[in-house]
Amino acid sequence: MTTIICAGGSGTRVLEAVIHLCAAGLGPASLRVLVIDPDAANGNTTRTKALLSAYMRCRDVFGGKLGDIGFFRTELDLLESQDGVSGLKVWNPIGTNKRFSEVLNFDNLAREQQDIVHLFFTDQELKNDLDVGFRGHPAIGAAAMSLLTLHRDERPWSQLAEKIRMDVTQPAGSRVFVVGSVFGGTGASAIHPVVRFLRSVPETNHDLLKVGVAALVPYFQFRATNAAGAGAREMAARSEWFALATRSAAEFYNYVRESEQKDWDFNAMYWLGDDSLTEVNYSTGGPNQENPAHFVDLLAGVACLDFFETEISTKACYFAGPRECGEDGLKKCNVLSWDDIPLQTINRDRLRTKLLQFFLSGAVHTGFLNPLLNDDRLDTAPFKVPWYFQRFAVANDPLTTPAARAQLKLLAEFFSMFHYPWWRQIHDSELPRVRLFNKSTLVENVTEQTTVDLYRLSNLLWPDQPGEATMNKLDRFFTDMVDLPRNLGSANGVPSYLAMLGHTAERFIQREYAKQKEG
Repeated sequence: MTTIICAGGSGTRVLEAVIHLCAAGLGPASLRVLVIDPDAANGNTTRTKALLSAYMRCRDVFGGKLGDIGFFRTELDLLESQDGVSGLKVWNPIGTNKRFSEVLNFDNLAREQQDIVHLFFTDQELKNDLDVGFRGHPAIGAAAMSLLTLHRDERPWSQLAEKIRMDVTQPAGSRVFVVGSVFGGTGASAIHPVVRFLRSVPETNHDLLKVGVAALVPYFQFRATNAAGAGAREMAARSEWFALATRSAAEFYNYVRESEQKDWDFNAMYWLGDDSLTEVNYSTGGPNQENPAHFVDLLAGVACLDFFETEISTKACYFAGPRECGEDGLKKCNVLSWDDIPLQTINRDRLRTKLLQFFLSGAVHTGFLNPLLNDDRLDTAPFKVPWYFQRFAVANDPLTTPAARAQLKLLAEFFSMFHYPWWRQIHDSELPRVRLFNKSTLVENVTEQTTVDLYRLSNLLWPDQPGEATMNKLDRFFTDMVDLPRNLGSANGVPSYLAMLGHTAERFIQREYAKQKEG
């Protein structure tokens, strides 16, 4: 069984990437999810919760019903909280305490102990209100996270521990991936304590628990505004501190790795970042802290899924670095192409093809077929749409019922409200640094949803080729739909329709993108 534990805002954005990869059929059969963040109202967490909810609704409809297409196949275990309410739970390491002094129980400490605390923390840090997180102060977070073992008998940790113990009784064992930044507050303070806790869980078969970590180094920056009050200014996170915090973290983990005390608890560690920092809006936390998706999130998500499939060696340590190029008149640039994505086990062509297959299926559905299937005239003249007539009308399996249309709408919303906007943000740069999909094919419609230009179905991958804009490719896609074999599986209704889209996209890609693959 596999588990992902995401700490802080950066960790939550990686979870967002993992969900999109799972939607495309690249995830494991099942995945446990746990998020750690004292800032539960964080805008990125809210966005990820909405994505996760949309994914699970789609999985209820399509999961396990599409055969080898595999879209939405990953079952998510969200480790329900004590109240039993479903949905993503965010574990708050400070509990109901609002001030850092309350976390430390400072007022009840002996005078000598209070003096020791003052050696490490200022008065302002002790008074700091933690309702929006640790604000880039990992020392505060480390103190809070050091108390993790006190919560081992509480949900969600008790649930997770019990499931890991069950996992290690099976030959496949348990794989846990922990992700967070090493330059901020929550992620930097959570990684090591969480991994130490995980190592204490199995009572037997300790070697069957494999733990991987994605340590994110700086890839964004911001310009802090003048926070009100001297105390607020002192506690505000500052991106100019990121480099120093990262160096300290790297030195710490290098020391642990080389230590003779054998304190290295990781089976693999991935260091991921970007030396061309993206400018983001400054926020002290809460709903306004909603950084856009970044290709580092994607790399960490791929690293997570790759770790789940890789045969891990002892003390493995992986890192992804930039690549220089001199094309397109750029003297020096760091770019991300399909060949730059670091992989150990996942087949590169499979990764590219599955993502393109999902992307293309959604493009045809949102841009043409969903409006068609919502047209009431289809019921009176289904023979005008050959693929529909052959597969659904004759079989008395219409896609025009209210229930079917609700499922079709759910699928369209997943693409236009979540999947395509996410890819658009990843490719959002003045220079074409991310060279995966063709950003120019992603367009925002009048309802501020993102769709795909149907004239560009054979040019969905980078680079942009304006001369390939034609609706003939859409006609070829429909011809492929008609020519598909009838025995695509036992699914019916909308799941059968999505399976058909996936198989058609696969055939379309093999023909239309073969030359691009060779190049």
